[in-house]
Amino acid sequence: DESELEEEAVAEGAEEAAAQSVNLIDLIFVKGGAFMYPIVLLSFYMVYLIIDAILVIRKKKLMPDETVKYLRENFHKDKVEECDKYCQEHPCALTVVVGHALTAEKKGKGPIGMQEAVVEYGGRLANDLRARVAYLNTVATISPMLGLLGTVSGMIKAFSNIGASGVGKASALANNISEALITTAGGLVVAIPALAAFF
Repeated sequence: DESELEEEAVAEGAEEAAAQSVNLIDLIFVKGGAFMYPIVLLSFYMVYLIIDAILVIRKKKLMPDETVKYLRENFHKDKVEECDKYCQEHPCALTVVVGHALTAEKKGKGPIGMQEAVVEYGGRLANDLRARVAYLNTVATISPMLGLLGTVSGMIKAFSNIGASGVGKASALANNISEALITTAGGLVVAIPALAAFF
């Protein structure tokens, strides 16, 4: 019967399609080749850096509203000792900078000494924060380079297969080209959000 033959053909086609479909794990770790492993590690590192930046670089963490309010009110009342004590008991970026400025004032360095302390310790804190975020730029730079290296590796294998067995072995050639494209895509998938988060 023609209908039975058509059903069998459809069933065989579905089985072939299911066999050819590749899940994400196979795509990354089998088809993607060796260069996908460091790209995946960089993706986890990128997520860690983004979460770290979100948790650390916040106004609430660096200079809480209650701290700003307390210091402003007490400075206007010339309660320098209370402000100094508060800075020691409530460490944050703002209190560290203000605390060093007050220490300079205690040592008799005057307004210029206080200003220098603010610039020095404020600069140090800013550099520490920038250094944490700068790692995202490093991830964004390295991951597409690894992807490109995987692309070159896949193309070398493809041309080696062509040289060894001619163009007739299409499946091996397709596997090598897919490895090249997967690593490129993997590198870009990591680099784009890392660069966006960095900026």
